[in-house]
Amino acid sequence: MRMTGPDFVVAGPPESGGTRLAAALARHPALRLSWPDHDPRDGPSDVPGDAAEALWAETVTGLLGGSAGAPTHRQGLLAPYLLADFAAQQRLHERVAYPRLLVALRDPVDRAYAAWARARAAGTEPLADFVAALDAEPERARAGCGWGPRYAELGRYGVQLQRLYTLFSPSQVLLLRYPDLLAAPNSVTDRARAFLGVRPAPSRDRWARPGALDGTRDDGTRSGGPPPELRARVLDVFREDVRLLESVTSRAFGAWLTAAGERAPAASPSAPPGGPGAGR
Repeated sequence: MRMTGPDFVVAGPPESGGTRLAAALARHPALRLSWPDHDPRDGPSDVPGDAAEALWAETVTGLLGGSAGAPTHRQGLLAPYLLADFAAQQRLHERVAYPRLLVALRDPVDRAYAAWARARAAGTEPLADFVAALDAEPERARAGCGWGPRYAELGRYGVQLQRLYTLFSPSQVLLLRYPDLLAAPNSVTDRARAFLGVRPAPSRDRWARPGALDGTRDDGTRSGGPPPELRARVLDVFREDVRLLESVTSRAFGAWLTAAGERAPAASPSAPPGGPGAGR
């Protein structure tokens, strides 16, 4: 018999809009969200056993083995490292019968750069050169550092989703694109809520402004990406995985491999939020 746990998980990596999406979902009266006290965007240091990631792991473990909430509520969990953490996915699969997973995908170069810049500002990233920080990842992983400074690894969505789909059906996974969150946040939030089986929120429960997302300016335009010349130096780090992602999802992500990246906000999502293959 499976243990109780979250009905759904917001599993997009840090700097992909997951924190704000979770907060928007939590405003719905039928949804309850839990997350660590530590904001994962602040980034743990490269010290093994970092307390911030211990808090995250503790939250995941606690919710997976916790008691069921009110029958009228759907319990959710913000788990920003779940997509990269296959062991955590296995625990979720073992303990929860049919969770729904919401994953926001952001251009991996922009995501990595934004995470590195935030860690630099927070004083948790000692390397002042972005390329050097990416080059340091293998050694950091061997040393047992946590997920936070693994800027490139957290953006290898192709490998991550390929593994995830060995445990969960694609119909359990709703993939959202970061530009859609910028262009039409209310529409995306309604789509996510419908995917979770709740009705759209009343008009008073809306995003305050179109750009109310991590890494955006007040006018809703995208910020946080590296300069074009720096972007060109690191594209090959992600090239193979982006092609794998396209194969796994049957979607196009070629803009991520261009010099400009995925700069322009995408059109509002129009695909139906539920039913077989909704996650694709």
